[in-house]
Amino acid sequence: MAEDHADNRTDKSTWTWTPNISYGPFIFGTDVSNTPHVGRIVSTRDMGSGEESVGYRTTIDDQTELGFWNDRLVSVDSDRSFFYKGTECIFNDFAVIRHLFDCEFVVDNRYLIFAECEELNLLITMEPDWTITSISVGVDPEIYFPYPHSVDYK
Repeated sequence: MAEDHADNRTDKSTWTWTPNISYGPFIFGTDVSNTPHVGRIVSTRDMGSGEESVGYRTTIDDQTELGFWNDRLVSVDSDRSFFYKGTECIFNDFAVIRHLFDCEFVVDNRYLIFAECEELNLLITMEPDWTITSISVGVDPEIYFPYPHSVDYK
């Protein structure tokens, strides 16, 4: 069976994350109509200026959320399983796995603990004991929808 094949969908250990490109069967920037395994809507937010952020649960395992910005896939969030370089990161200790990502993390621990690596568009959420509870990967929506005051806006 090929890596990321639909038959492997519940075994995320076979999924590959390519930062800023894809995660498993999901390619960032893909239109919602061409994105596999889109399930029910879990949230919708009007971001203003005709921009809308919509979150869906997947039909894969009901634990993976897909985030869309104006119908383009911009994030995949997982709170059950996220393998990277052969290591399961969810429920692991942040100190044990942080070296796998080879990036500089900015940590915010006001209410929940978040570790963000902006260059990889990676967000890790943790419990107070630094156990990882979810990982979100994706792309900056501004790639597809530049804000009016950004240097990329046309």
